[in-house]
Amino acid sequence: MEQDIRTTLLHEFSKLSLDYKNIFDVKDKPGTGFGLCATSYIPKGTLIFEESPFLTLPMKPNQITLTPRQYQTAYLGLNPRNRQVFWTFKGRDDVDDEEEKDKIMNIIDINGISLGVNETSYAIALFKVLGRVNHSCKPNAGWYWYDDKQLLRFYAYMDIPPNTEITASYLASDTLLLQAVSRKQKILEDYGFSCLCDLCTDSVQRTRISDSNLLELSSYIGEWVNLGADDIEEKSVLDLRKLYRSLEILEIEQKIDLMGFVYSLCLEYHMIHGNYDEAKRLAGLSLDHFTKVIGEEKSKEFGLDVWVIDPTSHPYWKIDLV
Repeated sequence: MEQDIRTTLLHEFSKLSLDYKNIFDVKDKPGTGFGLCATSYIPKGTLIFEESPFLTLPMKPNQITLTPRQYQTAYLGLNPRNRQVFWTFKGRDDVDDEEEKDKIMNIIDINGISLGVNETSYAIALFKVLGRVNHSCKPNAGWYWYDDKQLLRFYAYMDIPPNTEITASYLASDTLLLQAVSRKQKILEDYGFSCLCDLCTDSVQRTRISDSNLLELSSYIGEWVNLGADDIEEKSVLDLRKLYRSLEILEIEQKIDLMGFVYSLCLEYHMIHGNYDEAKRLAGLSLDHFTKVIGEEKSKEFGLDVWVIDPTSHPYWKIDLV
């Protein structure tokens, strides 16, 4: 059975626009099921793969949950080959899904990803490759949805050595900042499995260190959430140092998704205060970060490539807040 599933997956992966065989393979890992494993050294910032969803369930504006009819309609719309792929996914073991319609709902609920279709509507989507990426609370990769292209791109967040599993986080960025016990409970409640990632199975001493780092990080970032330009202008140099410390912790704990947010705050602080050299340096660091996690094309939309050359073109440059 496992070999049949692997054969099906490899056939689908062969359709990728990138030569995946030089990057990853699919392997059955005890305790977590099928996952992606690096077949060669993958440098940080590498585009590992890109793909469009093979199943999409549009949600109406303000719709919170899907209806059974929506699940069934989405499944029946699949061609025979994609139905075969669909049944290679697993749902939660603790769900009563004896009937086919319940199995369909179970699989989509656990493996589906919420995507923004436009400013007012969303969709739940399933991906053939991304759906094989296992969770880690210390992920070495992550994805970005290109809404204009209806395409998902998956990038290496860290240097990934050969024979290392490629992982992403199933949790939202802020939830990843929870301490180990709360984080594992969240995974168990939402996905029905006990997290066995390196961070959650580390020694008690190292877990305590990580929890302490995350507690410190949450406290620092919490001071900067939802601030306007006038609030940032009032922040002290000591507050800024806390942001720099946050960047260090994010790197240590591999919470890469949040680094862009912190870089943006540091950059805005220096723009508002007219710190030319530091603003230019932060713009460069931000550009390098976003290029590696969402791609060069998308990162330039933020204007960072312009501010690296001329920070004074930033809308917050020495802004008059009086």
